[in-house]
Amino acid sequence: MRPFLFLLFSVLFVLPVQAVQAVQPAQPGALLSKAYLKDATGNAGIDSLAAADFKPYAGNFQMLFENHPLWLRLTPQPASAGAVSGPGTAGPLVLRVGPHSVDSIELYEREAGQWVRRIAGDQHPKTQNICPDDYHCFALEPGRAAEEPVYLRIQTNGLAAIHTQLLQGAELMAVVTSRVTDLTVSMTLALCLLMIGLFLAWHGKTPLMMVYCLFQTSVIVFLASNNGYMLRLLPMVAPEGHSFLGQASLIVRYFLMVLAGWVVLAYHKPTRNYHLLCLGLALISATSMALLCLGQIQNALILTMLLFCVNPVVQIYGVVTSSAFDKGWRYRILLAAYGLASILVVVGTASMFGVVNNPNIQSTLISGGDWRLNGLFVGVVFFLLTLSEEISRRNDKTREIEALRESAVNARTNAEKLKDRSALIDMLTHELKTPLGTIQFSLATLKRAVTGDSESIQRIQRIDACVKRMDDMIEHVANSNKIERSDLMLQRELLPASELIHEFMDEYSSQDRFELRIERGAAFLSDRKMLSLLLENLISNAVKYSVDETPILLTVTALSDVTPGDLPDAVSWTCFEISNEVAPDKVPDESRLFERYYRHPEVQNQPGMGIGLSLVLSAAQKIGAVVTCRQADQQITFTVRVPN
Repeated sequence: MRPFLFLLFSVLFVLPVQAVQAVQPAQPGALLSKAYLKDATGNAGIDSLAAADFKPYAGNFQMLFENHPLWLRLTPQPASAGAVSGPGTAGPLVLRVGPHSVDSIELYEREAGQWVRRIAGDQHPKTQNICPDDYHCFALEPGRAAEEPVYLRIQTNGLAAIHTQLLQGAELMAVVTSRVTDLTVSMTLALCLLMIGLFLAWHGKTPLMMVYCLFQTSVIVFLASNNGYMLRLLPMVAPEGHSFLGQASLIVRYFLMVLAGWVVLAYHKPTRNYHLLCLGLALISATSMALLCLGQIQNALILTMLLFCVNPVVQIYGVVTSSAFDKGWRYRILLAAYGLASILVVVGTASMFGVVNNPNIQSTLISGGDWRLNGLFVGVVFFLLTLSEEISRRNDKTREIEALRESAVNARTNAEKLKDRSALIDMLTHELKTPLGTIQFSLATLKRAVTGDSESIQRIQRIDACVKRMDDMIEHVANSNKIERSDLMLQRELLPASELIHEFMDEYSSQDRFELRIERGAAFLSDRKMLSLLLENLISNAVKYSVDETPILLTVTALSDVTPGDLPDAVSWTCFEISNEVAPDKVPDESRLFERYYRHPEVQNQPGMGIGLSLVLSAAQKIGAVVTCRQADQQITFTVRVPN
């Protein structure tokens, strides 16, 4: 919980700073008479503007995805002209134009009866440093007439609220200082939020905080590009590159907001429609990025704004339709956050079309709902979600501990029962072996005594087969019990592969069926009993279930060069493979081969209990070996890799 207390104090520290930053006094400057003209043809010249029909406007001028240039006519008012250009005023008269993201700004001013043209904008290198902030500034002619208008020809992609100011001397210094302070505070807060996010991501390693760190990184890149910081840090990069970076970071930013919502809701079983909607939003992001790379900037930004407007509605739909979402704090936080985002979309849209004229919210859509651009409000939502997730995780952990305690009690009880069962199995197998040994000895005596009576011989042979089957069953049960016992002590010894394999071959009369390929010098370094049990069961299985008279291929090789990831780490391995052909109607289910008591329906009349291969797997696990099986048509191959 300590990291989240740190988070709480951090947020409480930055919120007052943000509040102070949001409340700004009225900006000084000369009163300007403002008018605009949309150049529908794009061919209007400065000399033809005197007779053009300009329309007046107040405040900032909204440019909404304009394909054609816009002309602004700015004329100082008589009441303020003297204040900025009369006798005794210090410094040149400066026209400030913003925001920094405007692509191209052309200033036309009459000097000595001639129109002089100067160019600025984020698509052009900054040649003058009159204003060391993010605005574009032009020093006007000192001897100009008081009410002489200047013209701005502006062209940009996307959305822009064109802000103009006419300042001089101390007023200019005060405005620039205030703006630099705002930008510095905003960037500092953005960096602090990223540091907090990285700390929480390192502490909790949750997908949500990792997404937030990527989101806040895109915020910082957008800030640095949109405010001109990146241009000063990397002057060797062309201005077009900085503009592209800012637009790309905006697309990434909105995509990460979609991804964050999906990450939060993924654990609460959202509907299939929600997943499809998120996929659609992701495709919009990808399309927008592709259009940006192809130079279709305006279309890319239109799609990006569509993504930002639709995402809150999609996320609200996901929250209210998720089947495993309780009505706790996380539910309320998400509804409140996306509800506020929806309100900001509505207010931003109203501001775009002039219904609301508030400088603080005119760029709502561009800034993603946070007009200071530093991501604080989004960060607070992320942090609250992380805090609620941590509380939920702690509650789950408490319940898990209680469940583990209950399981431990049950495990101890079951262990006692298992110990009693193992002891009973040991006793029964021992007691059953004694009479079976007597019966086998008696059968051997009878075989020698009976001669010539074929019926008696057949009866003795049937009894002998039943006794052998019972003996095998008892042996399997005993071996299974020994393998499963935790107190089994393994003794590793070097076992030459050739000698060990030939020991097993001696038990079979039809040895000519076996095709042996044993690498010279190959050996196993393992427990003899476990390895013998493993190999013996595989060989007997191959003999029992292979097609009559078909060969059984047995291979032993030494492995020294193992591809990383194929096998666990070991100095070397010895590989044992046995391959045989089975009848077409007796091909086993590969997924159930090692399942205890599994037998193919077509082999139920043959002796066996379906325990052998489960013993193989258990024995292999005890000695650290790896057992695999593969089938090709009717050929089945078992592979055992034993670590040395």
